Amino acid sequence: MFNKIQHINDVLPFISEKKEIRVQQQADGLTVVCYEAYDEQTFDTAAALECRGIVFDRTGALVSRPLHKFFNLGEFPAYSLEKLMARDDIACIFEKIDGSMVATAWVDDKLLWRSMKSFSSPVVSYTETFLAKSENQRLQQFAQLAASQGMTAVFELQHPDLPIVIPPDKVDLRLLHVRDNLSGEYLMLNPQHPVHDWIAEYAIPLAPRFDAWTLRMALDALPEMADSEGFVIQFQNGDMLKVKCPWYLRRHGASSVLRERDVAILALEQKLDDVKAALAQAGVDLTEVLATEARLHQQLRLLEQEVAALAAQGAGLDRKGFALKFRPHPLFSLAMAHFTGQKPQLTPWYGANRLKQDFGMRVVAEFPETASPDN
Repeated sequence: MFNKIQHINDVLPFISEKKEIRVQQQADGLTVVCYEAYDEQTFDTAAALECRGIVFDRTGALVSRPLHKFFNLGEFPAYSLEKLMARDDIACIFEKIDGSMVATAWVDDKLLWRSMKSFSSPVVSYTETFLAKSENQRLQQFAQLAASQGMTAVFELQHPDLPIVIPPDKVDLRLLHVRDNLSGEYLMLNPQHPVHDWIAEYAIPLAPRFDAWTLRMALDALPEMADSEGFVIQFQNGDMLKVKCPWYLRRHGASSVLRERDVAILALEQKLDDVKAALAQAGVDLTEVLATEARLHQQLRLLEQEVAALAAQGAGLDRKGFALKFRPHPLFSLAMAHFTGQKPQLTPWYGANRLKQDFGMRVVAEFPETASPDN
């Protein structure tokens, strides 16, 4: 299921033609490889599946390998309910916590915390503040032990200031999984691995797990669930599948119809996945939704090319000269960022300036409000 990865060169050849996967430079020479968008062909290799925030250091060595990319029930034909019910290789079922992923990285013999794409996001700051409290030192110690042994510990943070759909009433940090950086193995699936002893020794809180449940039991529980997101089904080869409960999906506020502008806005805000899950689990054809999403990302790529081309016209100029020449241009602020080596904020600019003219009010899907994902 998973490839051996030691160096960034074990990944780059498999994604070189995938514009939707970005190789992003961070501070201290760290490189994060993460998708910005995807379709059915994006994750067509084991290496591409790892591009969900995998991190390499300044030498190109792997330092953090969080959860691989996995999908919602019904999102693609390979993940249909019919195919799920035919499988007999389910390894575990655990609750899908509605929170923010945070994981470890081992850099220069030091433990660092990171979110999916950043080492300095609010998620990281809130995690570090939480772990600085004396009563939470055991989590920090466990994380350092795992990271120093060539593993990535992946947690879910819930924080009142970081609500997703379900507003938590307190800060909570729960372990989801521990991966071997080299092999990608999910070590908690191996009952003989010492990580289980470490979890017990440090009293690490886990995402609720349902070891005695069958798949049928999990699906039957979905319609009655509230104040919860759903389940993750994990298979013996390590692959996973998300199954959301009807209560959670309705909380995303999808109306009876979904217009192409709605799709574009949700995709721009990275909120479309759960709406697609609701539609897919209800048996709605996603063809037009996926086509609209793909068109949005094509527009963003074209904008990126426009900005790069404008910045290139300033070759040989200094900052002041560039500003004097191009300030009247509507893309000036983005081009100036590119010209000075910063990352242009393409997404908010596009949302504020072009999205409404590019995407109209044509209905692309009808949302069956009373449908249940386990039907």
